[in-house]
Order: sequence, then C-alpha cells, then structure tokens
Amino acid sequence: MSTTGPSNDNEARFHALVDYAEQLSGGVDALLIASGHHEPLVRDDMPNGLLFELDYLCRVQFDATLHDLRHPWLSHAAPTHLRPLLEGLAQIAFILGHETEHPVGTAQQRATCLGLARVREEHEAMKAARPETVPVGNIQESEQRVAIFEEMHQRIGCAYAKDVRDWKCRQADGTPCDHRSMWPCRMTPAQPRKLTSPTMRELSKRMNFHFRDVEVASSLVLHMLLADRLWVDTGHGTNAFANAKYLMRASTLALAVSTYGVSIGFILDSVEPATGAAVRAFMSAMWKKPDMIEIGTGVWDQPGATDP
Repeated sequence: MSTTGPSNDNEARFHALVDYAEQLSGGVDALLIASGHHEPLVRDDMPNGLLFELDYLCRVQFDATLHDLRHPWLSHAAPTHLRPLLEGLAQIAFILGHETEHPVGTAQQRATCLGLARVREEHEAMKAARPETVPVGNIQESEQRVAIFEEMHQRIGCAYAKDVRDWKCRQADGTPCDHRSMWPCRMTPAQPRKLTSPTMRELSKRMNFHFRDVEVASSLVLHMLLADRLWVDTGHGTNAFANAKYLMRASTLALAVSTYGVSIGFILDSVEPATGAAVRAFMSAMWKKPDMIEIGTGVWDQPGATDP
C-alpha cells in the first residue's frame, strides 16, 4: 500500500498520463487570457459569476482526483471526488441549458435562481449549527448574500412558469421534465443538489455518455460501500487489502477528465467557442495515448506484470 512516487516503469508511465491530464487544471484561465478575456468577474455577474465559481470548485476536486491517482493505495479514494465533479457539471449544464432542447428561461435567470438557492442553503446550514462552531460574522455575511441574490432574483425575474402549460421542457410522454418539481429557488428548504440526478439522466441521453451510472457508482463509494474493490483473494480462504489496479486507476482518470473537461468546455463555449474546441481536442488526444489504450486491455494488471 505504497504512497511513494513511481517505483517501476509502468508506474512512471501512468504518472505521465496523470501529468498530461493535469494540464486541464488552470487551463481555463490560460485559454481565456490568451483570447483576450482577462477582466475580473464580480459574483453577481450572472451567469458568468456563478459559472466560474463552479469552475473553481470543480477544479479543486479534479486536482484532488489526480493527487489520489498518483498513489496506488490512495487511488481507491479517487472516485469520491467524481461525485462533486458531477454535481458541478450538472449545475453548469443547467445554467447553460445543455440538458434539454427546450431550457426554461434564460441562462441569466437560471443562474440567478440557482445562485439564490445555493446561498439560502448555506445560510440555513449556518443558522442550524451550534453558534460556537460558526466563525464570528459568517451568519451576518450570509444574510447579506441572500439579500443580494433575492434582489437580483426579483429584478431579473424568475424563470419558473407557474402555469404548467407554459413549461417548455417536456419528457418523451409530454409531461413536464423533472426540473419543474426541483426548481432550485422554489424548493423549501433549499436543496440545489437535487438538480443533479435529473440533469445527469438527461445529459446521459443527449451526450450518449454514462454520466448517470458514474453518479450512482461514485455515490456508493462516497457512502462507504463497494468495499470489495479494495480486496484480493489470498488463496487461503481469506482476503487481503491491495493497491488499486491500473485499469481502475485509468478508468477513474478517464471519467475525471471527461466530467471536468465537459464542464469547462460548456463554460468556454459560452464565452469563447474556439477555446472550448481546444479543450475537446485535448480530451480526444488523451483517449488516443498508447498507454491509455494498453491499460484498457488489462495487460498491465495480468499476473507477471510489475505490481504498482
């Protein structure tokens, strides 16, 4: 269960794949600055303020995934970071209307509805906590944020259509999409995370990628299940803990790159389409790397191969 650096050729080659993926981290800033978009954003600049806030929250989870994947034993924990990455993707897709052909309202309205729900949930969590555990001034500051978003919400206008006949987003059978019952600013108490599952279902269909399956699997890992992935049969009637296999590590790396790459691709497409195309080209090159292909065959994990 080593947590040291590369100790053999395969491990060094796998680290090279992780190093390549790491170029995505911070790549948004570099691409935007290179294309002339270098002005700072304020938090109430909707939708961009919330989009880039979500980008940074996703980036730290992506970096944490890569950190864990560099260590054969810690790689077992890497999938726990996929769940928040997927939540970030879901909220970004919701803001930009990528989960449906008929998004409700404008991107500015959806971002404001979602932003209001996010600050409300944070504020309610602080109020419910024991007072001595909340840093001085945090509750008052969160009240101010809620007030700012409530004013924006009233000024910009809520995207929610009260008359169901005016709801544009529909399921295949003609009924309103699941977002109607989970519209972020309408839920009491505020739970914007409820958007994740319905958005993952729709994105999975529209992009022909198993985002929803990844959401379920990463949630099981996060909730301390799927323990058998840590074990191997000793051949003597017992199990023993083992380092993560290369196939598992490469699969997690691919899923992290796909999730974070799609997220920042959506954002960049809305600001500077050429930079979004650059992200997609980077992801495509990742899948074509010979070591990614070879690991996918399982040969690195076969008996006789050098253990990580």
